[in-house]
Amino acid sequence: MKTNPAFGFLALICSLTTAMWLEFGEAAFGASANGWVQKRFDGNRGRFTVFISDNGACCCRNESAGWNLLAVPATKAGVVVYSNKNKNYFPFSSGGHMKKTSGLKLMRAINTATNALTWSPAYHAVMLGKPVVVWRANANGSKYSPADAAHFAGWEFWEDRSIKMNHDLVAFNIEVNGWPNTDGLPLRYLQKIIDGQSITVMDTISTKRAVIAQSIFDLPSHYKQVKSEYEVVSDTGQLNEMMQEWQKADGFTLK
Repeated sequence: MKTNPAFGFLALICSLTTAMWLEFGEAAFGASANGWVQKRFDGNRGRFTVFISDNGACCCRNESAGWNLLAVPATKAGVVVYSNKNKNYFPFSSGGHMKKTSGLKLMRAINTATNALTWSPAYHAVMLGKPVVVWRANANGSKYSPADAAHFAGWEFWEDRSIKMNHDLVAFNIEVNGWPNTDGLPLRYLQKIIDGQSITVMDTISTKRAVIAQSIFDLPSHYKQVKSEYEVVSDTGQLNEMMQEWQKADGFTLK
């Protein structure tokens, strides 16, 4: 029996449509962008892809180590770190309060040499074709002023205020990174040395509008909650090794 060529052509169109949907999602059909995707590099923690929805949800995917940091507004979990490999998660915050874990202490020690930085907006600049606000904090903990500019030694934080981060993630970044209390998208974080040299801790490669699937911001329901972040990042490389050494010094034992 002969097959009508029209049916073959229709089947081809259907298969191509299905393939486009699986590969590109709504973007393949002209859906409006609903968020931002940031590519950035952290000198201490590797490559990140950061998804930020227009309603404030954020997922930071560590492409180097294989874990994800999730912060979705109006959820009880607050900020959660989870692993697709280990199929588990740990909530860093509960009821709006950040937990004081040894892992967070380690990250703070790595990212800044001081326990407290006093941040002030210092100047405006352009990065990746967009206007940004640059904050400064003196290394000695004092408040930065324009008089310090000529011989500045301390830290700089660059943000894009047109892209907003949610409250839980801002609180997390203050606790972990020592960053200022501001809700713009972090673009760059660096240390300025008094002789004019600088050390870049975090830098952005690109930011672009995108169509982001809701599933990016969903914590898989079958993942198991564990008692510490160490169980989530285990088997994810150098970060886990540093955390194990830190927790031994801090009186913890990883089982």
